[in-house]
Amino acid sequence: MCVLNPDNDGARIKAISIGLRDSGFEVIYTGSENNIDQIINAAMQEDVDAIGICSYSNKELLSSFMERIKEKEMSDLSVFVEGSLSKKEIRYFKRRGIDKVFTYETAVKDVAQYLKTIERKEKKNFFQKLYEIFLGLE
Repeated sequence: MCVLNPDNDGARIKAISIGLRDSGFEVIYTGSENNIDQIINAAMQEDVDAIGICSYSNKELLSSFMERIKEKEMSDLSVFVEGSLSKKEIRYFKRRGIDKVFTYETAVKDVAQYLKTIERKEKKNFFQKLYEIFLGLE
């Protein structure tokens, strides 16, 4: 979980982080003082399944972030955003790889449910890969 806009203290993303942790998720909160490369490097080091971003409509930073994700070949990573994005911005970012956008009104349980679907998908992909290896298809 991270904050891309340094002008924001990220109180909402902190609350989501705590709620997810209390729901049984392992949460790495990088804070609001990190740049894009620091956030991506932390995600790589921790081998995370998803990155949650508090965006507060900072289109330029979010665009740069998604470009760096692609450059680092981390496109299989799920990226979700919490913040105030217009419908036009949501469409824009979904075309660029943002998987899910949550508004300020979204309950933590809804974010947790989304992350559980990611876990199930990853397990399915893992077992599919093992099956392909077993059959000699890989």
